[in-house]
Amino acid sequence: MTPTLALEKPEALAALHPRPIPEEKNLTSLFQPVLSVKKMRVVGLEPVGRALDPSHRRFLEPRDFFRDRDCGDSTFKLALERFFHQKGLELFSGLQSQMYDPLLFLNIDPSTLDEKVVGSGYLLRQVAELSLAPRQIVLQISLGRDWNRPLVGKFIRLQRQDGFIIALKDVDAGRGRLDAVFRIHPDILKVTDRLTRGLARITERQDDFRGVVKQAHSLGVSVMAGALEGEEDALKALEYGADLLQGGYFTRNYGDNAVLTLGRKARMMFLASRYHRRMARRIQMDRDLKGRCQAAGDSLFHLFRDKPAELLEKGLSSQFPLYPALECLYLLDDKGVQASETPCNEANIPERKRFLYRPAPRGTDHALREYYYALSTGLGRHVTDPYLSLNSGNLCVTYARIMENPMGGGDYILCSDWNCSKI
Repeated sequence: MTPTLALEKPEALAALHPRPIPEEKNLTSLFQPVLSVKKMRVVGLEPVGRALDPSHRRFLEPRDFFRDRDCGDSTFKLALERFFHQKGLELFSGLQSQMYDPLLFLNIDPSTLDEKVVGSGYLLRQVAELSLAPRQIVLQISLGRDWNRPLVGKFIRLQRQDGFIIALKDVDAGRGRLDAVFRIHPDILKVTDRLTRGLARITERQDDFRGVVKQAHSLGVSVMAGALEGEEDALKALEYGADLLQGGYFTRNYGDNAVLTLGRKARMMFLASRYHRRMARRIQMDRDLKGRCQAAGDSLFHLFRDKPAELLEKGLSSQFPLYPALECLYLLDDKGVQASETPCNEANIPERKRFLYRPAPRGTDHALREYYYALSTGLGRHVTDPYLSLNSGNLCVTYARIMENPMGGGDYILCSDWNCSKI
């Protein structure tokens, strides 16, 4: 099957463009797989339009077609985009029986969208002619190019009504850009390649990547990481919560098979094995850390048990020489309000941090803290996950345990903060 509109035929493209356009037989789409390591399978394919230059026997990239033409020529770009969409859809249609519920990721250049294109229904007709369902098609719209936000928003609304899946790509960690992304509420977002290249070794990119993933997941949006060229970057993206992976690590040196190969499967299995081992080791380390904090916290609890509040507060600061990993001790009443001051171990708080991080004073409300919420549900004690302490600026774990008030009235909660690097 060949494209049906004359505008999308190669000879028509040649009339629009001064550079020689290859014959139709030399125009094709190559598939890049989109993988879910957690599902251990290829979940989708992204067609990338290519043209074979017969004289040099090499593939040309689409951007080579624009070298001698104004990049604002949306008519030619739209024609070329639709032609390669057709090629990708045709190839994808023939692969239905070889894959389990596959998705096709089609790239949409926002610079080609105008009022006529947005409401044309052309893409829906392309899909219907090949007996494909819109729910199988993911429309990827790049944020890295100039785009008319009202037109793109209208396009997304119409395509979503037709049943297409919406993805935004080239998403970065900039606050303003992220806010714009989540106002559109895509089904999938693909982080910019800048964040994934060198992800395993560049701390700033790790922080940005985790921030994007955390915000996306809080809104029910899946995250794709592309441009993964090495195993360590792929593993780190998986560890930080990426749902879908793509890149040269999964496609390099696999012969002629465009969809599934034993080599790709083996790499997914190896990556999944390393991920599971790493997560198991982390869980074990967290369990060991919490166990040590609980043992030390129980020891403190027994020292203070059955003492009235006045004696409790006087004895808090005397415990630091006995427990070098102990950072802070404080009491809460049964409403979650701090009932004591917060003595801190001065040896664990650098001088430069003492103005930035200050111990919480008496009367501070802790009712929204994890440990108070856990105890208010009926638990007698609780150990938190590691977090950045606002008392000291260090990575800490809080162990909280309910203490009976020997004088009657409401119970107290003894809270102890433990330095994760020293416990």
